[in-house]
Amino acid sequence: MKILQAMPCLRDATRMPTHCGDFSGEVIAFMLRQFMRNTVSWLRSASYDVVHLRDEGLQRLPDDQILVKARTEGRILLTVDLDFAQLLATSGDNLPSVILFRLGNENYNAINERLTEVLRECQADLEVGTIISVSNETFRVRRLPI
Repeated sequence: MKILQAMPCLRDATRMPTHCGDFSGEVIAFMLRQFMRNTVSWLRSASYDVVHLRDEGLQRLPDDQILVKARTEGRILLTVDLDFAQLLATSGDNLPSVILFRLGNENYNAINERLTEVLRECQADLEVGTIISVSNETFRVRRLPI
């Protein structure tokens, strides 16, 4: 994992992020499943430590094992798969945090714009364990365990 010194802020959804605001040394790492390569590149360009399961040949890994991997590696799982929220809710675990995208427009600019907002506003929640459900206009935060 990489130590982050700045948080990405999206000024224009068609451009790469610019950095603003100190993170005071907080650690964030992501694990992605079912996400476009453009979002992976965008996160990496913003100095986030990102693992796409396909890059490790793990795209067929069962959901419960993906959660274990994310928890063990201290990662936040980004997904469009509702199963992860359900598995976490029934497990009683407080980690890993999951950001669940439920967007009508799933192009990478829309995802990146919404992700920037969530990271800016939910840093503390993500560190302690949460499921964040992201829609086009809003996002809902549920602290874990549920």
